[in-house]
Amino acid sequence: MHRACLLLIAVCAATAGLLATGERPATTHAAYGGANGKIAYAGYVGLDNPGLWVRGTTVVDEPVQITHPTDPNTDHYPDWSPDGKRIAFVRRGVGIQSANADGTDEIHLAGVNDDGYTYPRWAPDGARIAYVDSSSIVVSKPDGSDKHTVASPVETTGIAWSPDGTEIAAIAAEEFFPDPIFALFAFKTDGSGQKRKISGTTGGWPDWSPDGRFILGTGGVPGSATMQHIFLIDALGSANPKDLGEGSEPRWSPDGEMIVFARMEDLAAGGPPIYMPDGISIMNADGTGRFKLTPGIENMNNFEVEPTWQPIPGVQVEFTQAIQQLQTLAELKTDLDDDGAPPVPIVAGKAAVMRVYMGEVQETKSYHVEVSGEVSGSDDVTVDPGCTVQERREGGPGCPSLDYYFTPPPGNWTTHLVVTDNADSGVVVDQTFTITSVDTPRFTVKYLPICVTLTFGVPPTCPSSFVDTSAPDLMRKLFPAADDELVYEKLAIPAMNLDGPVADATVLTADLRLRYELMSQGNFTFDQLAGWLPSGGAPGLAGRSDPLWLGSTGRVSFETDTSLGDMLDSEHTLAHEIGHNLGLRHTNLPDGCGAKDANTGWPHADSTIQETGFDVSAQQVVPATKKDLMTYCTPPGTNVWISPFTYKQLLEGSFTPQSGHAVPAVGAAAKYLVLKGSAQADGSAATIDSAYTITSTAPADPTVPQGNYCFHFSGGAEQDYCFTLEFEDHRSHEPIAQESFTLRIPLPAGTTRVALMHGTDELAALEASASAPTLEIAEPSELSGEETITWSSDDGDNAPLKFAVMYSPDNGATWLPLGVDMTESELSLDTSVLAGDEVLIRILASDGLNTTAKTTGPLALSHVTERIWADVNCDGGVREDDALVLLQHLADLHPESCQTIGAGEPVAFGDADCDGVIGPGDVVAILALQADVPRGCV
Repeated sequence: MHRACLLLIAVCAATAGLLATGERPATTHAAYGGANGKIAYAGYVGLDNPGLWVRGTTVVDEPVQITHPTDPNTDHYPDWSPDGKRIAFVRRGVGIQSANADGTDEIHLAGVNDDGYTYPRWAPDGARIAYVDSSSIVVSKPDGSDKHTVASPVETTGIAWSPDGTEIAAIAAEEFFPDPIFALFAFKTDGSGQKRKISGTTGGWPDWSPDGRFILGTGGVPGSATMQHIFLIDALGSANPKDLGEGSEPRWSPDGEMIVFARMEDLAAGGPPIYMPDGISIMNADGTGRFKLTPGIENMNNFEVEPTWQPIPGVQVEFTQAIQQLQTLAELKTDLDDDGAPPVPIVAGKAAVMRVYMGEVQETKSYHVEVSGEVSGSDDVTVDPGCTVQERREGGPGCPSLDYYFTPPPGNWTTHLVVTDNADSGVVVDQTFTITSVDTPRFTVKYLPICVTLTFGVPPTCPSSFVDTSAPDLMRKLFPAADDELVYEKLAIPAMNLDGPVADATVLTADLRLRYELMSQGNFTFDQLAGWLPSGGAPGLAGRSDPLWLGSTGRVSFETDTSLGDMLDSEHTLAHEIGHNLGLRHTNLPDGCGAKDANTGWPHADSTIQETGFDVSAQQVVPATKKDLMTYCTPPGTNVWISPFTYKQLLEGSFTPQSGHAVPAVGAAAKYLVLKGSAQADGSAATIDSAYTITSTAPADPTVPQGNYCFHFSGGAEQDYCFTLEFEDHRSHEPIAQESFTLRIPLPAGTTRVALMHGTDELAALEASASAPTLEIAEPSELSGEETITWSSDDGDNAPLKFAVMYSPDNGATWLPLGVDMTESELSLDTSVLAGDEVLIRILASDGLNTTAKTTGPLALSHVTERIWADVNCDGGVREDDALVLLQHLADLHPESCQTIGAGEPVAFGDADCDGVIGPGDVVAILALQADVPRGCV
């Protein structure tokens, strides 16, 4: 900086006050850590070069022309964006334009061949822009969309945003009759039309101070028709303006310490003086220490007006738990003062980091950083030139950030940041942050292994132990839930078994929904049910959700375990599919790797996460180029993260399935009919495959009157329950010919007939038989190891029966499915996977509309079992990774031992054949397993 500028800062710091005696002094603007950059202005250097120019703040800096309009389309009224990267301006006859600081990437913002579009001003958050359209103040997004009028009519002598973005200052008529009387007003920017008067007519060319306390404005002086002076106006209107001397078009420096303005020059060739703005000068904020930056009329080839000062972001801070939208300190403080939340709210109990970024410097500086309160830490840091705030945020080479890790408590909490210049002990930043944490509900995901016979004659393949351990890791990083409130637990029931790979994904989701709905007989203690398939279990399909917007419940999903190839890919699948159930949609853009969805609400032009993310558990930066969670851009799983848009959608949804209708609250116990079936897309055929009558207090989804299929209940109260089948492939969104479904529907008393309707066509029906099935259970004395539960049932009407077997580990509080839609009267199961010390067994026998339920127990449950032959890692099942574990052990990579299942002596880790030693027989055991030799230790 020029030596004169340094002297001006010293003079300004010594100023006792900017208003008259007894009025409040200005605050220290540098507390926000901002810095002053270059100055842009309109004019020409040489009569043939009209346009916008950019120059430094010393008289020896060479100006650089950045726009080159063709006269008469001259460029005027430049305004820097808050990040100092772009300039908005008016091109006469064209409208409002925007360009990079060097003039490149020029785009059109508003107006077409209309000189009424003028005075563009960026909002402090950079997300909006205000301008004058004829005599109205208009606010829109920077691309011209989402436009609304703030005030009309106003005088076209400039406009100015308040630092918090809630008001715009401008001259407007206070009275119209008999003659207009004008005053300086502040207009609310929310479109409410509210305004408040600040002062009389002094206030043309307004500019709001960075701390929000003052407004610069211009006004005439007695005895001159053309001379203008600059006035310092109290933004609250509680004190008289102070005259800072001649000048026009004033603008604050970003740090609030100085003012740049256009000098008033006598442009008359003779006779009475005619004063007009011409030439750029700078002065202190109290009007002292003026000096000329450009020559103006002193050089007849030069003409410079309408200056604006580039902001260079200084120290900036963000609090993040996965993703955050970066703000300046002033913007962050405004948001926190408003509602205690940064742009992406902070969740109580979820690990977080406070990141501090030092601003750009012209020479090496040394600072002391002290953080105290809920977040604490202390650092001495040396800052070298060449690093922007964004480069520090991104963790660029040689551009570190200062990161302080903590876990936010519930409610309100504070943290105090002080940054001190070690050279002179001057305080650069002294800021207290008061944040209100958001409390989120407990979110529970229960999962169920699904074993699949991939090859005929070979035992079923089950998902690896990855699904028990690492599967929810990405979900825990990305979802807005407290660390101990996002619960992922195995459902304490035996694995499902499929006879072959999944051919129809809707059939499997309907089977999972049937289990989920039958569990509503007890307390609903979890939010999502996820089924894990082994690799190859669903060819061509990583997973499938069941969201409300596809006409379903939003409660179940299935995922494919591809962890042996890429663990993060499987983690993404789980988070992605559950995200769908919670209302998230695909980005539907070409760079989303095929993630289509014509009904998406994704607001951005590409599928990237838009902001720099942060992996708190790994303490690593996540580049903004990563793709959003709701794309298909894996593998590898490292390609994806979460955007602010997606994160806030999850937060606003409170982990409940999202649809266009309200879900009723939990009420009294009521009768429901759980129906499973399928239908053809053309309405030509449908089936009702099973039906169970249950009692539940859990709410069911309400009927959808416009649904394309309906169940009609008759015999008692006539009632229709309608629902929608989308007949749409989950991944490609192409039409499918058939779709399976499961629904839980309120059952009207006295119902004797249920018909499945498509329009007026009846496609399938259930008739109530004369008698309900009889049911008797052969009660075992206890449950231990491999056990077979048997029962007898008869239906006097000779109707075919289906059975569902449930058990309760907590005396009837919850009911878990052991087998559903069974036609045989027995069920063999491994009781070692069940929970509880004693259990109840409940069997449902259904002939359609008649269901008989019988409960037996409590039965003692013994957890002492023999080890399973070829269970190398002693986890209670034989999975793909048992062979890998054995090979690792034989390579002496894992010499430790593990415990038997239940009570007993420790066994050697890798003892596949249960003979007590590790030897060649263990390899043989694994090979024999693949040859379908019977399992079991002998």
